[in-house]
Amino acid sequence: MFISIIGTVAGFLIGLGVAIVRTTPVSSGDSVIKRIFLSAVKFLLVAYIEVFRGTPMMIQAAVIY
Repeated sequence: MFISIIGTVAGFLIGLGVAIVRTTPVSSGDSVIKRIFLSAVKFLLVAYIEVFRGTPMMIQAAVIY
């Protein structure tokens, strides 16, 4: 029970962080460094999401184990 609660809380926090970063607007008035950094982070998050959505849960469990 304890592990499931910790996993749920951790998953919620990761999801919340990903959602906040993905919805952060990038405007043309921002500095070049900020735009490049946010674009790179958003690309990595999209790749992270696609990997976890695109692979079966049993494969993920086997790889993590």
